[in-house]
Amino acid sequence: MTRKRDSNKLSGGTQVDATVSAPESRYNPNHEKEDLRQTIAANWELLRRSPVFQTDASQWVKNGVFRLEHALKQESYSTNIPARCALDWMLTPDQRYALACFQMKHARFKWDPSANFGPILVERNLERQETSLRNCIGGLFDVQRHPEPRGILRLDQPWPATPALFRDQFISIFNSPD
Repeated sequence: MTRKRDSNKLSGGTQVDATVSAPESRYNPNHEKEDLRQTIAANWELLRRSPVFQTDASQWVKNGVFRLEHALKQESYSTNIPARCALDWMLTPDQRYALACFQMKHARFKWDPSANFGPILVERNLERQETSLRNCIGGLFDVQRHPEPRGILRLDQPWPATPALFRDQFISIFNSPD
């Protein structure tokens, strides 16, 4: 007797988001006009189809405790910059603002304002700097909810359907000199 395989599960039992793998949500990055934009679009397309990222993204959006614990882990949230950008854009402005406040409190907020992704606006204020960074980190940054983020990122969005502000930040990751 042959067992029918559940098409939404990988061999290890990991659930795959069917809306991401549905033909209508697939996008061929080769439709982008420039090589760099093809590479960037391919990065998003591969990221959103990753079962591990799908699992993390689902928890990130639904579970505030998971979000805070995940943001404290150096080996996961901090090191994968494209994934961090995407996760932060999956939050509402209120959720991202709360996460930014938590990150500042726990010295996980990025010094470079352009490395703090998502629907927030970040401005550095060096005139407020004190001797100890831990004592003044909250005063070094003015963080505000973005008043018009123009959409929240979802896994079922192919590259052209993602919010324009997300695309701008995602592209900036690959344009940086590092």
